[in-house]
Amino acid sequence: YTVVNEIPSSGFLYDRQVLSADFIKILGNSNKNQIGFNLRFDSSINTAALIVKYKSGDYEIKYLEQVDKSIDYSSDPKLKDVAEILLIPVSISSSTGNYNYTFQINNVNTNVDITKPVITVAGQENQLSIDNFPYIITADINDDSGIDSAYLEYRFDNGNFKKSELSRTENNTFSGCICLDSSQQNNLGELQYRIVAIDSSATANIGVFPEEGYYNIKIDDGANVTSANDNTDLIHEFKLYQNYPNPFNPVTTINYSVPFVETRHASSLQVILKVFDVVGNEIATIVNAEKSPGEYAVKFNGNNLPSGIYIYKLEAGSFVQSKKMLLIK
Repeated sequence: YTVVNEIPSSGFLYDRQVLSADFIKILGNSNKNQIGFNLRFDSSINTAALIVKYKSGDYEIKYLEQVDKSIDYSSDPKLKDVAEILLIPVSISSSTGNYNYTFQINNVNTNVDITKPVITVAGQENQLSIDNFPYIITADINDDSGIDSAYLEYRFDNGNFKKSELSRTENNTFSGCICLDSSQQNNLGELQYRIVAIDSSATANIGVFPEEGYYNIKIDDGANVTSANDNTDLIHEFKLYQNYPNPFNPVTTINYSVPFVETRHASSLQVILKVFDVVGNEIATIVNAEKSPGEYAVKFNGNNLPSGIYIYKLEAGSFVQSKKMLLIK
């Protein structure tokens, strides 16, 4: 057999007997383009078996017929998704003798998409506090030829830019998070970020959000979590904190606080904490009980759930607050 490592490539194979076969093996790589085969035969009648092995482990098998003196094929899959391609020409001539053929393998620019990916971000924040981090950003990214990659580019207070890959959670929805390290817990004033998406077309079009510059969010760093397990009079308001870790797999912790209110007649209050998917379906009820003033922490296990964004919501009397969390398996 012949292993083809570089594209385009061509060659000459010969000395095949009746009903014998050799094969061309093409190794998958990061090339985003599709490829095309042209096999040309001098005198024999041939067919060809095409076997595509994907990186996921799936296989695809096709049989190609000779037309006139050649067999032509343009690949559907992008090479970045392929582990290897085997092309097996088989002579089916009834006469004896040797059968020669030449092969040509070229990049095929079948995708002429020149449009940029369109990025839409819902629920943009104008201000955050430290306890909102890790901060989850969700975007709908659409393009005719599909999205090859998408990432966040961000920085704090004119520092160095960092990159964080976005993960596809469903259809055209992508999610990622911006995290803080230990050196960034205090004295933060502003977050700047943008989303960059690259499509799967031959021209690798690039879309950005916002279209110019970066999206700016003010940060209030005076809202750190204060432990008040033994001093409930320090808790003056209901609070639902960002889960940690986030993203998580499969267990995360959700903290919330129930305040001490002098005018409250009862010493406890009914508290409900539920988890929903992004379309509003209820996934689980974590808490549904009367709670006295204090700080609480509960664990949520997403072991039986698919990767994606989930919403957790705290209800206590007239207080309602919700936050996003990201499960990545």
